[in-house]
Amino acid sequence: MNSTPSSHVRSELFASAQSVGRVTGRGATEQLAHWARIGREVEASRHLPSREIAEVLSGRQSYDTLDPPAQAVVRAEWVERVDALSSSLDLRSDFESEGRPYVECNNPDDVIARGASSSSRRTGLHGPPQL
Repeated sequence: MNSTPSSHVRSELFASAQSVGRVTGRGATEQLAHWARIGREVEASRHLPSREIAEVLSGRQSYDTLDPPAQAVVRAEWVERVDALSSSLDLRSDFESEGRPYVECNNPDDVIARGASSSSRRTGLHGPPQL
């Protein structure tokens, strides 16, 4: 019985692969496979210190000890980690469930103060809260 591995890809990554794939003449799945091959080669490369990169990513070594190509790999990983963490945040729900006040800013002149003990109110950057 033949079996194929199953994989789940975040929708943002898949959409990015579709977009880049249109330019490169690959389908989304082919683009993801291409990126995976590149990643495998980077990790296996004698020119990139994979162990040292892993040490920096785990916090056991300083970023400044790496050469520029290895630093680029670390920065790319940091971007991925920050994106993953920020996409999972729901601060509005957290603050509301804790009864904590917070503000939202649609633009510099439109700040909305919210809180458990008061109703929402708009404030201008250059003036007092407007009820």
